[in-house]
Amino acid sequence: GVLRSEFLGALLQASRDGLVITDSDSTVVEASDSFCSFLGRGRSGVIGMNLRAWFADSSSDEGQSWVDLEQSVRSVAGRGECELKVATPAGVRRLRVTALAVDQAAGRKMGGLVCVFRDETKRKLEKRALRLTQFAVDTATECILRVRSDGRLLYVNEATCRTLGYSADELLSLRFPD
Repeated sequence: GVLRSEFLGALLQASRDGLVITDSDSTVVEASDSFCSFLGRGRSGVIGMNLRAWFADSSSDEGQSWVDLEQSVRSVAGRGECELKVATPAGVRRLRVTALAVDQAAGRKMGGLVCVFRDETKRKLEKRALRLTQFAVDTATECILRVRSDGRLLYVNEATCRTLGYSADELLSLRFPD
């Protein structure tokens, strides 16, 4: 009833993730403000939008990923995940989608999906930056090491191994004063 409707409304407004409910044809029947923001559209431009067609229009690979997700959720597991790369007004976003089959919502027969769209763009960029930093530290020509407060070595780069004439495993078994 009313309490369930108020709860759903509060959840849709409060979530940082994009939340979407679709019907059996992949048409959006409810969406969170965050999802609308991901797409750079107002609510009126999202409700009634067909996600299957929208993903297919944006990229054949993304369209196929969405179709595969729908089929998996509806036919096998009742739940599925995929990652989609989506062009938005803010640039290309990487969205991790978790979908659940839903038979009915708000008293209506649905046969659709409840989906959570999590924007992974920032995490992916940070992960890439971390890998680049790790590569720079690993291959630096200067000795770089990390020491715990008790003197045990936590990390040594290749230059440290070459300079001291030990393997990384040998150095990591030592304490700094050794």
